[in-house]
Amino acid sequence: MAKLKDYKPMDDGDVLKALELNIKSAVGYYDSELSKERQKVTEYYNAELPKPQHEGNSKYVSQDVWAGVQSMTASLLETFGAGNKIVRFAPQGPDDIETSEICTAYTNWVLFRQSDGFDIFQQTIMSGLMARVGVVKVFWEQRTEGQEEEFQNLTDDELDLLLAEDDI
Repeated sequence: MAKLKDYKPMDDGDVLKALELNIKSAVGYYDSELSKERQKVTEYYNAELPKPQHEGNSKYVSQDVWAGVQSMTASLLETFGAGNKIVRFAPQGPDDIETSEICTAYTNWVLFRQSDGFDIFQQTIMSGLMARVGVVKVFWEQRTEGQEEEFQNLTDDELDLLLAEDDI
């Protein structure tokens, strides 16, 4: 295992060289092949390509890419978003039936009511079709909302009763 004394400090030129090398090798670098392909797909989707090659040629631009992305999005949305129980928890035994039904109902409520699940699916599918990557970040955020109150002239007993409450 290397020790701290085995490392030598980098000068500004070395740091810039290492940084530039990492930026160029990063996914999505603006000069990468994938980035160029994404830009071209977006131009076809927005009917900016193909441009007329010669003066006097037809100005018609086919919107086949737009139509293809829209129809595939609709088909995939129907596949992944149809029905009222997208997420389903299967019971492991007879004791788990009620718990699995509650978990299924709650998860579907969170997906479609708290979060806009349909819109999330649609954006992810379109991103996947147009950019080859459709990613959704899912996390659970626990928040406590508080309300500040001021109490005066409390006796020790009143203060103990107040502090014994769970939500204080």
